[in-house]
Amino acid sequence: MNQIYLHRSYTTTPEELFRKAWEYGFQGIETNAPGLNPADDISQGADELARLKEDWFVQGIVLHFPMNLITDDKWPDRNATFDRMGKAFQTASKKLDVKVFNTMAAGTLIPPGNAYTNYAKNGSAAANETHWERAVEMLKTACDLAAEYHITLAIETHGCLIHDLPEPTMKLLNLVAKPNLKINLDLPNMVLSRDNLIPLAELEPLLPLTGHVHLKNLRMVIGGGYLLEGVGGGIIDYKPLLQRLQALGYKGKYSLEFPGRYGDMDKAVKTDIEFVKKLQLDAFGNL
Repeated sequence: MNQIYLHRSYTTTPEELFRKAWEYGFQGIETNAPGLNPADDISQGADELARLKEDWFVQGIVLHFPMNLITDDKWPDRNATFDRMGKAFQTASKKLDVKVFNTMAAGTLIPPGNAYTNYAKNGSAAANETHWERAVEMLKTACDLAAEYHITLAIETHGCLIHDLPEPTMKLLNLVAKPNLKINLDLPNMVLSRDNLIPLAELEPLLPLTGHVHLKNLRMVIGGGYLLEGVGGGIIDYKPLLQRLQALGYKGKYSLEFPGRYGDMDKAVKTDIEFVKKLQLDAFGNL
């Protein structure tokens, strides 16, 4: 079975994240990369993660390093971000043996007067040709920096970004055309961007290029809006997706993400990992 990682959204501190990963049987964790904040001491941050990894017997780490570069206010400062990112790749590879970075290719694209949560009109729907050109250029640069340390970048399908839905995400990967650029498949994020469920057939082109998967769930609220749920508690049936990924030979991780940060987090962690373990067994059994 694929390894299951615990996302930082279930916890409030790095120490708690690693402790819960060990306590509930996760093979690894996903958290922010040292260097994400320009004020970070990258080496010191990596040393702390290395200590926690050893103390709590955690096998692996996926790091999160989004880039906010393609809007007019951020584009002129891109070289400073690339410099910080290159140092983060080098340090994470050397001190933590990190192989995958979850990333986002751009800042949010939200037209003036539009709400962040009006996802259908943001992101790829608001992208112009300049945004696409910049996204391709910056991802090519980032991929080259990562390749030096044998690191794969996985762009997360996410609302308000240029890679929010299946078609624009595939367009971006095809334009960048780098072997170490993959997809972090986050299905609930795409559901919110579409305001509807995404058929498995529409996801099919993305699946062979998927390098990481976020698992969470949600419920739509009558009258508008949504509530975040644990993996097994919402409108998304993950069994067909996991079964198809297994059939395609998916070797990446499943990262449990519960960004609501409400309720009994310990119960949520325990419930969700047991659900995903059973989900994988059921998926294998139906191949």
